[in-house]
Amino acid sequence: MSAHRAAIHWARGGQGFLDQRYSRAHVWRFDGGVEVRASSSPDVVPLPLSDASAVDPEEAFVASVSSCHMLWFLSIAAERGFVVDGYTDDAEGILGPDADGQMVIVRVTLRPKTVFSGIAPSKQALHDMHHAAHRSCFIANSIKSEIVCEPNMAKSTAPVRTATHGDAAAAVAVLRRSIVELCAPDHKNDVILLDKWLANKTAGDFHRWLDSPGNYCVVTESEAGVNGVGLITRDGEIRLCYVAPGSTGVGCGSTILAALEKQALAWRVGKLTLASTTLARQFYEKHGYVPSLAPCCSFGVQCYPYEKVLS
Repeated sequence: MSAHRAAIHWARGGQGFLDQRYSRAHVWRFDGGVEVRASSSPDVVPLPLSDASAVDPEEAFVASVSSCHMLWFLSIAAERGFVVDGYTDDAEGILGPDADGQMVIVRVTLRPKTVFSGIAPSKQALHDMHHAAHRSCFIANSIKSEIVCEPNMAKSTAPVRTATHGDAAAAVAVLRRSIVELCAPDHKNDVILLDKWLANKTAGDFHRWLDSPGNYCVVTESEAGVNGVGLITRDGEIRLCYVAPGSTGVGCGSTILAALEKQALAWRVGKLTLASTTLARQFYEKHGYVPSLAPCCSFGVQCYPYEKVLS
């Protein structure tokens, strides 16, 4: 068992009292010295006797339910291997009479919106995690108010998923366009170099990559379709991390890297390696990759070896 305390302070300060015309403004004090301005709700005690800018007990009750639920959800998501980047909740409590005519918070509706990094859970998996959070929440287990949860996932600029054979045409198109248009500083529009670089970027190659048990391939998507491709091998080599022209700068590359790094951790791979183009060096360095060897040559193009130790 554990004890949880709050200190509440109110002072009359020379106001009238018996006529009920006193201010309901007061202060809550918590561990660590945090103070919160509090008051009755203007819906319960009219202004100016209430302070509309302060927190009222009904709001605090709703926030307590929402906060407890969120903390359990984050823990459960971590246990199940999902990385949460952000969580917001527009929670609402309804005050009304119960079966005995007593005024109570009859219902609290939670509307959590979650942003995941890398691979996101399915809709059913999301609901299952919220259900588990509700069952674990101390506050929810301590009250008789109905609690309704309406979860949602915020739309990411670059949702990522495991690639399938059906992605072959679109994924290969992304690879080839990215190389031709975005990697021009590397191949300098040299037709011979381009031919070498693009030679193994075909639908047949893509199918073979997916069929290999030593590979893990992901794609990102926009409303227009596949706009990014990534691939990692079981020995920790990132062989593909390409984004379509027009989809740079919106998080696709970062999302692909996060998904590949997550898979590496699942494989218990402690260090990743890759060969960067000239243009991508700053991107990889921003994500913690460091130069590992002297520049080398691949497909007739100079590239730069990088590595990253995963924690």
